[in-house]
Amino acid sequence: MAVAELGSLDHIERMTSIERQKWESVRAKGHTRFILHSFLQWGVWMCVVQLVGTFLFDVVTHKSFALYPIFPWPVVNFVFFAVFWIFGFGYVMGEMIWQKQERDYQKDDHVV
Repeated sequence: MAVAELGSLDHIERMTSIERQKWESVRAKGHTRFILHSFLQWGVWMCVVQLVGTFLFDVVTHKSFALYPIFPWPVVNFVFFAVFWIFGFGYVMGEMIWQKQERDYQKDDHVV
């Protein structure tokens, strides 16, 4: 296929009618609910991956397990670690996905 035949790549980012309907359903529930859902969908899993990854690294390197000792108290370190990953990463991912979906949704009035 020649480059001239491809034309603009805008058609790649357009939503299909099914994607559009799904996004309309999510959108109707609201931005806040979407972000809260992303805390669970992205933040919790990233927190678990970081926790297990750190633990496995410390086991393999024969070190005592410590979560990035920022504070002198292990419980405070764990809470900070969990809050950072769940809310920080969860929010960032949720907001990025929301913005991309909104941009694609509003890009065209018609559907492919």
